Amino acid sequence: MRVVRRVVIGAASLVLAACAAAGIGALSDTKAETQGSVPASWEPIVERYRLSYVAEMVEQFGLTDADLGTIEVQSFDPQPYDAFPTRADYDWAFAGFVADCLRRGGYPAEIVEAAEGPGVDVGGLALDDPDVARVHGLCVVEALLRFPPRPRPVTREEWWIVYEEQVVTAQCLEERFGYEARVPTFDAFVDDPSAWVAYDAVPEALGPGRWEAINEECPQP
Repeated sequence: MRVVRRVVIGAASLVLAACAAAGIGALSDTKAETQGSVPASWEPIVERYRLSYVAEMVEQFGLTDADLGTIEVQSFDPQPYDAFPTRADYDWAFAGFVADCLRRGGYPAEIVEAAEGPGVDVGGLALDDPDVARVHGLCVVEALLRFPPRPRPVTREEWWIVYEEQVVTAQCLEERFGYEARVPTFDAFVDDPSAWVAYDAVPEALGPGRWEAINEECPQP
């Protein structure tokens, strides 16, 4: 659930935040959610790593069955979030794959290090162009299958961990920078996880230097 202040694409945290914002339920049945418009060959990876939002990503990017047939999951050796020593290592691997994939598709892409973590800068590329959107979508979906992110929580215990991460960050922002957190109750957070993150307290109009300093002192979960 990171807040990003620059044009980047492909970061796993952005994918998960987008799915939460789209209203994909917090405590629903994961196995039921995986029954979407994805090839049968994907289902073992989708279910094992709880990638219940992949079908939604396919729909969002308008990918066809022919498009999905180009992703040969049989040859994959997924490297999930917890296989990496740090979140930064995972984020670099994910962003690196998306950037390489876009370049193989004929589009400029560069890994950038922002205060929020690594992402993919595509310059002035028009992401709403159908051809660009298709390649971008395939790259992001394949990255999710190759590098499964930390699973979206489905139990109260798992959501509590996410909530505590945000609360600690909010306390840091208030104590070190004076930004009032207005932390919701845990039950309110679980009811609508997309409604609040600690960095909501940080003003929009900040210069790059100030923004980076805040992220260094109080890293975003």
